[in-house]
Amino acid sequence: MIAYSLISCSCDRFCIGIYTSLDNLYVALKDCVRCDLEYSPFQEIKEFYEVFEITLDNEPLKYFEFTTHGKEIIIDWNKIFA
Repeated sequence: MIAYSLISCSCDRFCIGIYTSLDNLYVALKDCVRCDLEYSPFQEIKEFYEVFEITLDNEPLKYFEFTTHGKEIIIDWNKIFA
């Protein structure tokens, strides 16, 4: 099964959540960005997050490897800041 992993890169690199669709991921990302806008400018926030398409059938050695092992997806920031 294909899913999408939302990664925070603002301090330590960690997975915020795994979502079954990009639409669901964008809903979560909008909430994260709303909080970030209080402290950081728009351009800087774009560097805080990454998205990876992952396969849930993988058997990773560690959770971190599982959530970041996959194809990186370019974030459509127009959907977030619209």
